[in-house]
Amino acid sequence: MGTEYFKNEARRSFWSVHVEAWRRSGLSKRKYCRQHRLNGGTFDRWLRHLIDAETLKIRAELRREERRERLRKKRSPVSKD
Repeated sequence: MGTEYFKNEARRSFWSVHVEAWRRSGLSKRKYCRQHRLNGGTFDRWLRHLIDAETLKIRAELRREERRERLRKKRSPVSKD
């Protein structure tokens, strides 16, 4: 599967809903997939893809926050009195 496969908004939405529902269900991946008639391998690929995308968003936000903090420190030097 190429990266184009994961860019399809309808597929992304479908699998995002299932990944979130699985997280909330408390079921094993295997049992959840069986109950919803989903292919386990496809579920795993989407899970990895969506988690990777989520991780990248979190990392980007952390970097932005670190930059803001550095800028704040440069603008207001700490008094040594």
